[in-house]
Formats: sequence, structure tokens, C-alpha cells
Amino acid sequence: MCKCDAGCCSVFYPIWCIVWGAIDLIFGSIIAYSNQNTDDTNADIERVVKVYYYIKIVISVFYITAGICMMLGIKKNIKVLFDVGKVLSYFYPIMACFFIFPIVVHIIAIKNLIDYKKNRWGE
Repeated sequence: MCKCDAGCCSVFYPIWCIVWGAIDLIFGSIIAYSNQNTDDTNADIERVVKVYYYIKIVISVFYITAGICMMLGIKKNIKVLFDVGKVLSYFYPIMACFFIFPIVVHIIAIKNLIDYKKNRWGE
């Protein structure tokens, strides 16, 4: 990942958020809208799965927005926008708790982004 410095991570992580958010948005939408089973035996399970994928779609939009906010905050030198992006990026790793890599990437990236914020905006 970002071995070099916090500046590297400030470029990597917003792109990561946008790409993974878009991938999950596409696949979540396909699964949520194509899952039209008429079998009544699994109706309750199917509803739970649909709700999960609808939540996944919303959180994927948050993740894409997080990446855009962080990127714009860095480019336009707006600390509040950068912080909004950081906060919005917390929801996706929680939703993707079944996989280890989003949580690991998130923890490492946030640690580096905190260092980046201290160096850039002096906080």
C-alpha cells in the first residue's frame, strides 16, 4: 500500500474510495434489482438480502462521495471538506466487515491521513 509517506496515502485513499464504492454500487445495484424470486418459501430471507443490498448501495454512494470530498479538500485546500470525506469513509469498512482488506486498508490509510492533515493544516 502506501509505504512511502502520508502524501502518497492522501492520493491513494481517495481513489481507493471512489473505485471500490463504484464497484460495490454497480454490483449491489445489479443484485438488488435482479433478485426477483417468486418462491414464497424464502421470502423472508430474500427481503433481508434485499435490504442489505439497498443499504450497501447507499453506503457505496457515501464511499464515492468520501473519495471525492477528500480529493477536492486536498486540491482546493479546504480542511473541512477533507474531514467530511474522512468521516464518510468510515461507513464502508463497517459494512464490509466480512472481508479483512477494507478494514486493514482503512486503518492504515486513516493513520496516514491524520499525519497528512497535521502536516498540511497544522492540527
